[in-house]
Amino acid sequence: MSAVHRSMPLRLGISVAGPLVTAVVIDDRDHIVSVGTSDDGALATAVAAALEPVGPGAIGPVMLATTAFADLLEEHRTIGRVAVLRIGATPTTAVPPFAGWPRAVAERVAGPWLTTGGGTDIDGSVNGELDADAIRAFAGRCRDDCDAIAVSGSFSYLDDGPERAAAALIADALGTEVSITLSHEVGGFGLLERENAAILNAALSGHARGMPAGLRSALGETGLETEPFLARSDGTLVSASRASALPVHLVAGRLATSVQGRARLAGTTDAIVVDGDGRSLNAGVMRHGRLVLEPASTLAGVRTNQPMPLGFPKPAPMTEDRLIGRLRRRVGDLPVLGPPASAPGVASAVGAALAAVSASVWSFAGAEGDRAVRLAECERRAIDEAILAGADPSDTEIRQVVDTQVTYMSGGPLRLFVQAAGRPFHPIAEYHET
Repeated sequence: MSAVHRSMPLRLGISVAGPLVTAVVIDDRDHIVSVGTSDDGALATAVAAALEPVGPGAIGPVMLATTAFADLLEEHRTIGRVAVLRIGATPTTAVPPFAGWPRAVAERVAGPWLTTGGGTDIDGSVNGELDADAIRAFAGRCRDDCDAIAVSGSFSYLDDGPERAAAALIADALGTEVSITLSHEVGGFGLLERENAAILNAALSGHARGMPAGLRSALGETGLETEPFLARSDGTLVSASRASALPVHLVAGRLATSVQGRARLAGTTDAIVVDGDGRSLNAGVMRHGRLVLEPASTLAGVRTNQPMPLGFPKPAPMTEDRLIGRLRRRVGDLPVLGPPASAPGVASAVGAALAAVSASVWSFAGAEGDRAVRLAECERRAIDEAILAGADPSDTEIRQVVDTQVTYMSGGPLRLFVQAAGRPFHPIAEYHET
């Protein structure tokens, strides 16, 4: 009896670190076919060189990892000013937005803010009505005093309705072109950490908005007419059109793919990987074939809930030996893969080309034993979101489930994290019988 197999086209991975651009063509056996580079930031030049032996018609999915958003946060002078609306069942200014931020970053980013009632309670129920008049008045204050707006609501990962309703009121007052980040879309637990991540996302949104069109234009110069994927900080991918709304997810994408690609090229599943991007040294860790992540992170000196590769960002100044020693104190005496002597972007481009597309869901299972029901809901949502992010429906599955008991509450409630992933979808994949 014959079987139908799916033959994948060639994949193109691209690494962008400042002016250094590296493009790598990968075949369906995960072997490097060709490499192209550019040291002046010209993406089309690097891609054209990599395509020369194969031609653009042989290429399927295109994936890119970039340091652009990490560079913006490090500099922070060119990111946007953000207004913040916090929605909570019991609003408080005891810990207001921007509390604990480094002064230099807060002075650049902090715009008007308002805390208002309404929102969601811990059981997912709506706790009071939004103050529509106060939100409209707040929108008026934001009109000439900010570049973007972040909306954060208590327990919004259980019910995003209040955040969406508030965003609709703001858009009605300011127009649909205003950039609004909703914290439930950024994801993660902890109101303050999720709010901080949403603010940073909003601050980056002006740079991210035109990114998909810019990438498509640069690729089009080489004959590639495709929607590219971008690498996220957890080492997975998302379509460029969806990534442009959540640039905070892309901050450590190049380090993540570099660590994964370097380990794959070395044929190892466990290592501390030193990454050289042509400008500085970073490092990350692979353990049992998986990228080791920090569940919480500090970005631009701001505490967030965004998962980042262990080791990002490195304290400065720090030598390579000190960086490796710092990581070994966390993960043990793993072997070290140093930065390659040449073509520092190849590992990142390979890691991007081999990465999966993913989506994650955060939720909460109460103390009444509803874990199984809530988990099934989360798994369905994660798979649907991964497919919307660009994963192949025939390959998408649940890759990770983490449940953590909330020890400070009686009855054993759980925080749930579910991730689904699959290979990037591309319509020119060929099917054949064997």
